[in-house]
Formats: sequence, C-alpha cells, structure tokens
Amino acid sequence: MCKQWFLFFLVALAAVVICNGLPCRIKWHLHGQNCYRIMNHKSTFSTAQKICKLYNSKLLVLRSFEEMKNAFEMFSDSQFFWVTLNMTEEKDMDIQNTHDLLYAIPVINGRQMRSNEGEKCFVITKSNAEDERHVLQKSCSLRYNYICQSNVEIDNNNSTFKCRDD
Repeated sequence: MCKQWFLFFLVALAAVVICNGLPCRIKWHLHGQNCYRIMNHKSTFSTAQKICKLYNSKLLVLRSFEEMKNAFEMFSDSQFFWVTLNMTEEKDMDIQNTHDLLYAIPVINGRQMRSNEGEKCFVITKSNAEDERHVLQKSCSLRYNYICQSNVEIDNNNSTFKCRDD
C-alpha cells in the first residue's frame, strides 16, 4: 500500500513539472501541436484515463483518419494501446487501403464507432509484417498500455513553447 502511494506521489510530482521553453517534458515526444508519452504499463481504460489526467494530459484521442495514421507511427509492432475514438469522418467502409498499408476501422451501420465510458473502449495495434493497422473494440476492464496526449502552445512572438493543461 505504501509503495502505491509513493508511486502516486511521484506521478503527481512529475505532472507539475514545467516545460521551461522546451516543447515537451522529459519522456514526451512532440508530433505536430501535441506532446505524446507512451505508457508501457498495462492498465484498464478508466485507470489509463486517470493516470493521463495526473500528467495534465488526456488519453490519446483519435478524431480523424489522419490522426489515426499518425498514432501508428508512435509505437512498434504487435503492441496494443488504449485510445479514445471520436472519429467525425463518416465513411461507408471499415477498411481503407493507403500507401500499401491496410487500416481497419470499426463501423456499425456505415458510421464509425466512438468511445463511450464503460461501454465501448478501443485499442490500436499494427502488424508491420502484414502492413495492417487495426482499431479494435475491447472490454474496458482489460489491461493494455496506453498513450497520453498533451497540447503544446507556441508563442510566435518569442519563438518559445509552453505547456498547456487542456
């Protein structure tokens, strides 16, 4: 029990670290206007959301096909990561083939599925050997790795970066 509280304290302490002019905190990676951190310890969907919140971030949100493609560049083969799926593009197909990669997206009645707390939870995974990328619906109580996402604000006047807490 004491070990868990110590770990919680360390995570909370790390969450308040300021960027100091760097685009992302230590162990976070800049991609576009966001910083990402791959969390390689397995948690349930709701626990992953809570831990990301401790880092002043959120569980990776996929809002478009482009964001989904970018997410697959962040991790290596055959791993599963919790994501929040909030695709707004309506497509009549559940498989897209682009640049020799196959993307499988969950679709019901022609509409892409979205995450609902406790009901529909999603993981992303890929197979480089087969050039396939998948978004899969899984039970929210299963344990998978996850990716936290934090926004970055760029001050164009000073050419500096600032952490954002939204």
